[in-house]
Amino acid sequence: MILQALNGYYDRLLAQDASKTPIMGYGLAPMHFTILLGPNGEVVDDQDLRTTTNNRVRALELLVPKDFEDRTSGDKAPRALWDNAEYVLGVSDNRERAARRFANFVARQEAVLQVAHGDPGADALLAFLRSWSFEAVHKLKYAGEIDEKSNVCFKLDGVRGYIHDRPRVAAAWRASLLASSDKKMNCLVTGASESPARIHPLIKNIAKAGQPTPKLVAFDKDSTAFDSFGRKQGDNAPVSERAAFAYSTALNGLLHPASDQKIRIGGVTTVYWAEADSTEAAMSAEVSAQLLFVPATPDAAAADASETDHLRRSVMDLIGNGRPLESPELHLDPGTRFYILGLAPNAARLSVRFWEMTTLGALGEAFYQHWADLRMEFKGGSGLPPSIPALALRTAPARRNAKGETKLSFDDVSPLLAGELTRAVLTKGRYPASLLSTLIMRIRTDGHTDRQRISLIKAILVRTMRLEGRLPKHLPEKEYLVRTDPNDSNTARRLGRLFAIIERAQVTALGGDINTTIKDKFLGAAAATPGQVFVGLLKNAQHHTKRLRNGHSDAKWIKDARHARSAGYGLEHDIGTLCSTFNDGFPQQHSIEEQGLFLVGYYQERFGGKADPSIGTEPGIDTSEDISTNTDDQE
Repeated sequence: MILQALNGYYDRLLAQDASKTPIMGYGLAPMHFTILLGPNGEVVDDQDLRTTTNNRVRALELLVPKDFEDRTSGDKAPRALWDNAEYVLGVSDNRERAARRFANFVARQEAVLQVAHGDPGADALLAFLRSWSFEAVHKLKYAGEIDEKSNVCFKLDGVRGYIHDRPRVAAAWRASLLASSDKKMNCLVTGASESPARIHPLIKNIAKAGQPTPKLVAFDKDSTAFDSFGRKQGDNAPVSERAAFAYSTALNGLLHPASDQKIRIGGVTTVYWAEADSTEAAMSAEVSAQLLFVPATPDAAAADASETDHLRRSVMDLIGNGRPLESPELHLDPGTRFYILGLAPNAARLSVRFWEMTTLGALGEAFYQHWADLRMEFKGGSGLPPSIPALALRTAPARRNAKGETKLSFDDVSPLLAGELTRAVLTKGRYPASLLSTLIMRIRTDGHTDRQRISLIKAILVRTMRLEGRLPKHLPEKEYLVRTDPNDSNTARRLGRLFAIIERAQVTALGGDINTTIKDKFLGAAAATPGQVFVGLLKNAQHHTKRLRNGHSDAKWIKDARHARSAGYGLEHDIGTLCSTFNDGFPQQHSIEEQGLFLVGYYQERFGGKADPSIGTEPGIDTSEDISTNTDDQE
C-alpha cells in the first residue's frame, strides 16, 4: 500500500504541473560544456555553461537522460547522450582507459539512436562520434579547461535546445530505457506486466542515515536465502521500472529540504500527503496537516490576508473548538484520504516506523483528542499546544552548557520511542508504555521540569485512565488534571502539592538565589518514596515558617517584617491543612503512575496557581529545536 499510495501521489503531481515534475528516464545533472555540431557531425563551436557567483564556479543544472541505475564505477556504464569528457571526448591521462570508455560510449549511442535514424540531431551526433579523434580536443576553444570530470552534452548548430531534448531522440531514449530487459513480471504496484526494476532508486535526505542514500526496497546482491527460488535482487518483489521511478520520485520530493510536507522527530522522518477528487482539496488537506503537526499561532497569520493564512486561521479555529475539518469554501473535506509515513535509517535500507492511512476528519479528531489530553492551565502560556517534536525532545536528557543554559538534543531521542509517540497521536491509542517511565527517569536524573514534560505526563495519565475507565467521577472528563484541584482526593497528587508548598516556604524564607532547593535534592525521591522523605522535609519547613513568623526573610519580594510574618502564617496554614488529610501517614512507595500524578500536582501548585512572587519563573530552556518542519539544521 505504501508504494501504491506514493505512485498515486506522483500521478497527481504530474497532472498538477508536469513542468515541475520529473518524468521517467530524466533527472537533473550538472553540465559544464556543450559542443555545437554541424549537420555532418563537424564541430562548429564549444560553449561554457558554467557561471561564477561569489567567486564560485557552478555548473548549469540540466534535465538530461538518466538510467534507472546510475553507474558507480567501471568502464561499461556510459550514459546516454551526455557524459563526462573522458567518455565523450577521450580526455584523460590514462589513454588506454579513455579509449575503452569512449568505445563503450559510442556503442551506447549507436544502440540508443538506432530508431532515431533520419533525425538531424541524432545523425549529427553519430557522425561526430564515428569521426572523432582524441587529438582534436586541443582544437576546442575551452580545451584547457575541460578535464575528464567535466560533463559534456551536444547541440545542433542553428537550432534551439539540446540534442537530447529533440522529440525523436527523446522517444528513442525512452524506448531504449524500457527495452533494457526482456523479462516481464506482474508489477506489485500497478498489476501490469512490465520489466521489473532490478535495483530500486535511492531515497535521499533521510535524517541520520547510515549512508547518504539508502533504499526503501532492496535485497542483498548475493544472498542464498533470496536466490533459493531463482530470483535475483528486485525479482523477489517485482516492481516495474515505471512504478519504482514514480514512488521514489514522489518520496524524494516529500523529503526534499524545501518540502513543507515533512517533519523530523529525532531520527524519524515523517512525510504526509493527501488524495482527493480535486487538487484543491488535496492541497488544503496538506496545509491543514502541517498546522496539526506544527501548530502556528493564529495571531501571526492574522497580519496577512492571503488565502493560505485564511486557511490556517480557519483550521486552528475548527480544531480548537472540536469541530470537524469541513469547509466547502476552503476545499476542506473530512473524507479526504490521508497518508502518513514515518521512516528511519537502518544501514543500507530504510525502516518504516509507522504507516497510517486515515482521513482528514479522523486526523483532526486525533489531534483534537491529543491536544485535549495535553491541556493544562499555566500562567503566561501561549495557548498553543506543543508540537510532536517538542514533546519527543522532552524524552532527551537536559544538560547545562558552559553558559548555564539548559539544552536538549534530538540526537538523544530514541527513534523507536518517537515513532510510537507519533503513532499514538495519530490513532488515539495508548501512548508508548515506556514513555511515562522515561520522562520520570529524566526528571529524577536531570531535575528539569518544564510544561512540555509535565503536559505529556498528564496526557499519558489521562488517556490511560480514560481507556481503562478509571477517570474520577467528580469532574468532567476533559477537566481532570487541567488545573490544580484542592478537592482531589488522590494521595500522590496531594503530596506533589505539599512538596511545592514546602519549596515555596524555603525560597520565601531564604530567597530565590539559593544554590540548591529541596526540588534539586529531593523531588525524584519524594515522588518515588514519600514515606522516607517527607518527615525530614516537614521538619525543615517548620524552621522556614518559624523564621518568617519572626519577621525575617532574605527574599527580595518580601517588603518588611510584617509582610514576612503574614507569609509565614499563610504557608504554615497551607502546609498544616494538607498534612491533616494524611491520617494514615505517607505511603512508603509510589508506582510509576503515582509518581506522574505527584509531578503533575507539584508543577500545577508551583507554576499554575495565582500570581505569587515566590514562584519566580518557570524553568527556562532553549526551544530553538522544538518546532520545525525543515530540521536539517538539527542534525
